[in-house]
Amino acid sequence: MTSSTAEVDEIQAVLDHHPQITRSAVVPAPDGEQHTLVVFYVGTTDWPEPHAVLELLRRTLPAGTCPDLCYALHRLPLDHDGRPDTRLLAHWAGTWHHTHP
Repeated sequence: MTSSTAEVDEIQAVLDHHPQITRSAVVPAPDGEQHTLVVFYVGTTDWPEPHAVLELLRRTLPAGTCPDLCYALHRLPLDHDGRPDTRLLAHWAGTWHHTHP
């Protein structure tokens, strides 16, 4: 799917309200001429599996706004301001997308 700020904000809002997700980031990963939306998240000790997160997003979000990929991390990389490092995550997403179908 092609991303927009509104779609990213909508996805982020759903993730922010999940009781087992403690921090998340939604980034566009370059994928040819379009951008694939990718979710990275950190959870509690009993965090949900990535497929369960994608299923929740499919049930919750309007059609066509669900991210294509989802990865659970033990820790999100942070930038110098303490926010998720979206540049690094976008790079990872582009790399992982081609190695982890």
